[in-house]
Amino acid sequence: MKKVLVAGVDQLITNVIVRLLNQMEGYSGVTANSTTEMAESLRASDYDILLIGAGFDQAQERSMTKEALEIRPNIKVLEHYGGGCGLLITELEELTRDTKQH
Repeated sequence: MKKVLVAGVDQLITNVIVRLLNQMEGYSGVTANSTTEMAESLRASDYDILLIGAGFDQAQERSMTKEALEIRPNIKVLEHYGGGCGLLITELEELTRDTKQH
């Protein structure tokens, strides 16, 4: 089971993404609605993937990625800005496939 931390500014959107993840075989999702909440969650539990959603600017996204990798060096980071369930599944499969090849 891949544990996914979904970070996004809009709680309604992050909740939808987590609901989609929890319905997908092999994934379990949890939300974080701020950079602080993201860091606290990463320190508290071991996640496989950090999914950064919309609402953060580029500087925040870079900072979040850097901090996530400092806390969890093996975490995979995925930027996802929408596009529906099909796109999310494809992005996760590509990330997982890349992980298996390395």
